[in-house]
Amino acid sequence: MKSFNEFSRFGSRRDDFLASSQFFFDARREEEKDESPSVFSSFLNAFERRWNAEERRCLRKESERADFALNAEFNGFNDFDGRSEGDGANDRGESESVEFADDVEDRAEFERLRRLAGDLASRAGRDETQRRRKTAQAFANPAATSDAATVRSAKRGDVERENVENAFRLDGPPDATATIDGKTYVYFGGDGYLGLQADPEMLATACEAAMKYGLASATSRRCFVPAPAREVERNAAEFFGVSRAFYALSEATLAEAILRLLDGSLFDRVFVDEASAPFWTPLLEKCANERRRNADRERLERSERLKRLGARNVDGGDSETRRGGWNADVGTPILFRHCDPIDLAGKLRRYLPPGARPLVVTDGVFADCGSVAPLDEYASSARRFPGAALIVNDSHGVGVLGTRGRGTLEHFGFDWRRVNETGREAECETRFEAEEFDDETFGESARSANGKRDGVRVYMFASLAKAVGGFGCVAPGSELFVEKLTERCEELCGSIPSNPIAAATARGLRILTKAPDLRARLRKNSERLRVGLRTLGLEIANSPSPVVSFRVGTPQNMRRIQRALANERILISYLPTRADGARGALRIAVFATHSPEMIDALIEKLRDVL
Repeated sequence: MKSFNEFSRFGSRRDDFLASSQFFFDARREEEKDESPSVFSSFLNAFERRWNAEERRCLRKESERADFALNAEFNGFNDFDGRSEGDGANDRGESESVEFADDVEDRAEFERLRRLAGDLASRAGRDETQRRRKTAQAFANPAATSDAATVRSAKRGDVERENVENAFRLDGPPDATATIDGKTYVYFGGDGYLGLQADPEMLATACEAAMKYGLASATSRRCFVPAPAREVERNAAEFFGVSRAFYALSEATLAEAILRLLDGSLFDRVFVDEASAPFWTPLLEKCANERRRNADRERLERSERLKRLGARNVDGGDSETRRGGWNADVGTPILFRHCDPIDLAGKLRRYLPPGARPLVVTDGVFADCGSVAPLDEYASSARRFPGAALIVNDSHGVGVLGTRGRGTLEHFGFDWRRVNETGREAECETRFEAEEFDDETFGESARSANGKRDGVRVYMFASLAKAVGGFGCVAPGSELFVEKLTERCEELCGSIPSNPIAAATARGLRILTKAPDLRARLRKNSERLRVGLRTLGLEIANSPSPVVSFRVGTPQNMRRIQRALANERILISYLPTRADGARGALRIAVFATHSPEMIDALIEKLRDVL
């Protein structure tokens, strides 16, 4: 289908409108071919707006000419070049007459196109009315419809329109209850697991910070860091029990920063959970391509230097590739089955040559299905390979899992003092020593230090927009790790979230540190939900996650269930595709702010509609 963004770049002259008419005919033909009246309507609306703008321009020019003629009749023309007023009037009059004739021709062409637009709009309206009538007939009596393809097309069109026309729009903060189009619903969607997005204390903090610090920092980390962002880093370090934390704008930004810090020198192959692949694969490819470009540039510069010295390059190829680095294998991850440590162990044995170092990448808690990655078993499988590393995106685990809410790593008993380390923290206690700590030493120290402990280096980061209720992403770790992350990744992590958001995020971390009762209520609600769903005959796995996902029949049936619950003022999510590859699923997220009565009402309404 043609992009209508080109239409907005058209000029205002006649030839441009003739070109736009060609778009008009092309859109109509493609609309007839693939039955997409919405595309044709979008073009028609854009054309109508453009025609009206051109009409206003022409009318404005006619009004200016009339004013000019009236002034000329009473006051005459200014004589700047020695000509008489009559000559000036004749010259100006001839020029205006020619321009007016052009505008008349333009307006005639516009009128023709306008009539064409009206005819096509009427035809499209008739086609849409006929299509809706066929859809209604197909649903009312499918057996009487001779064309089975018409029934399938009608149902598919109904589902696609429903995605757009019936999209839920939140008119308030996400919490146990939410307002949509002026109606109050019990809300079991999203990922505000602790209800802090609507916490009065956090909202008040954001308002106070806006008045004190302004909306945006208007600077970057390389120059100045606002006080709210520093407070986020201090509170995050205290919450995770580490020396320091790094606060960035987004998960993708911080994930790429950590990959750049590792620089491809600490691993040879990457193994990614198949449900995490959509997030990680583009980042790995980007870093691999950048590394290859840098290696090619360095090799070219080395070759030029050797030529100037009259020597011959006997390097025999790309030393970075032979060392490991960001080679083709690193940029192409190996996918293993979702949350399957046995499949991971098999892939490690199959794809790793002797001496190669694996990097295992996964989420801690998966947002779509609520499954928790078995990080302890992943570490056991990777431990057999010296130099192995593990990176965890724990955005949906932090604030939810663990005794102190520190996430999936704490849930499986990992030592948080050994997370996000370089391996040389004991040797580099001063800032001066940290500045002399080069990248080669980073790799060797990390391998030796972690090898003495458990053989697996562990790195993590987490979003602060889920359970924490704020915004941005954080990587807590050692002083030296954060120092190196800042040095290497300033161009990625220079942007800082706005001051009010950062201040509210810092408050959310403080609340998590001092309010363990929130996590206790969340665990109780999660267990109550799972027990209730099992009474309906649904297969629900045991998990500490507050997210439950299940499938009931066809996608059409699951959409029916979602609509039926919405009619009862209860909202759950329908996922057309799930991260683990399932086609269609219902997703329920329980919050700490849900009451037992809300959860029981959900179970009873589900019992009625299943």
